[in-house]
Amino acid sequence: MIHVQEAAETAKMREPKGRRPRRAPPPPAAAEDWRVGAIRDTAVSENARALLRQDRLREAKDAIEKWELEFPMSKLSSDYLVIEAKVYAMLGDPARGARALGAYCRSVESASCLPEAMTTALACMISAGATDEELNAFTADMKSRLKNHPLGSEADEILARLKKEGAVGR
Repeated sequence: MIHVQEAAETAKMREPKGRRPRRAPPPPAAAEDWRVGAIRDTAVSENARALLRQDRLREAKDAIEKWELEFPMSKLSSDYLVIEAKVYAMLGDPARGARALGAYCRSVESASCLPEAMTTALACMISAGATDEELNAFTADMKSRLKNHPLGSEADEILARLKKEGAVGR
């Protein structure tokens, strides 16, 4: 035990006075940090979708609120708004979902979730009691914006089907 104490005292005497002892530098920001974030963002999205499929609406709402706090940029770059609109539509406020998705669809030129966002927005609009004029204008926008996507050519059929089903953001 004495040898350990002597070694520690000797090491202290070798350090220059007034300086901090040398420490290993903090690890650099890992290149994989963004990957971990992307995986977690996707996991939160899938969790919220699973809760919706199980009609666990309050838990789904809690999950998207937590998602927004943890990943605030998800509102711009992922399917967050689509899931949020579905939650509000199923909770009885489809107008809120229609407004959010309508603004999103008008402002985004291209995104992987744009087709789903447009279909969900249309369903929310129908559930919120939008006029035929509003629905037809939105459908025309879908056709023009998604002309190279199957939804573009099927927009009228989607509108007719959703009207028939009395869509609720599904």
